Amino acid sequence: MSRRISVLVCFLLLSLAASAWGDGDGGGEPLTRSEVAQIKGVLKDMVAALGAQPSGYDALEEDYDLPATYHPHKNTGRFSPIYGGVRLRYGTDTAKIQKSMEQTAQEWQRKYLEATAKGDAEAITKLTQEYQAMIASIQLQAANASASHKEPIVIDIRLNQYQTAAIDPDGVVLEKPGFIALSEKPYRQDMGRVRCFFDPIALKQTETLSQVRLDYPQDGMAAKTSVSNVVIEFEGPEKDIQEWVKRIDTAAVLQKIK
Repeated sequence: MSRRISVLVCFLLLSLAASAWGDGDGGGEPLTRSEVAQIKGVLKDMVAALGAQPSGYDALEEDYDLPATYHPHKNTGRFSPIYGGVRLRYGTDTAKIQKSMEQTAQEWQRKYLEATAKGDAEAITKLTQEYQAMIASIQLQAANASASHKEPIVIDIRLNQYQTAAIDPDGVVLEKPGFIALSEKPYRQDMGRVRCFFDPIALKQTETLSQVRLDYPQDGMAAKTSVSNVVIEFEGPEKDIQEWVKRIDTAAVLQKIK
């Protein structure tokens, strides 16, 4: 009997969940391609506002997470916030280094085969002598790559993030009207995390705040593609990411929040 009751309860809970989903706006209404392009353009402008990566770092990844739908708000003519972002990764481009070494070896092989096909003894002798120099060059490239290897920096840019964060006075990396960057304890030696919050209203006077509080807009947004705040998160070598955060064009990011 108890088993039957348990099965019935599960069935009812699933039915209620399905009903609740059906009563909502489901997957939302589709955005137009131009609206998605507008959102991607905003994200690209924010990537540009970061400025150049630190010396020795290569751009390895740029992965956009773009919305495809929007949700009308209960207030006529207004909209629920859309979400979008981009994930960036920087570090040592080992594939580029490997390709360079392979090209060096392939070029030598091409010359050697060409000289052999022609029976050019002088060229063969010269290339044979150059072989050791080529091996030494490849070994040097490999050693330099190993010595200059960079721990990756990962940056996550997100639109319309509604969250709170306590402000440790010793963890404030930088603050300006509408912006504050907070450092968190490194997850291992010399590695750290910095979260940058942009909101011209909630962060108008950061020096008086004990916490960041980015509240959800209960009255909705004026446009489908409106941006009310931006959160940019850095993870990587602590010294490098803190220096990078201080070079962000914060005014350019804040201009995109409307």
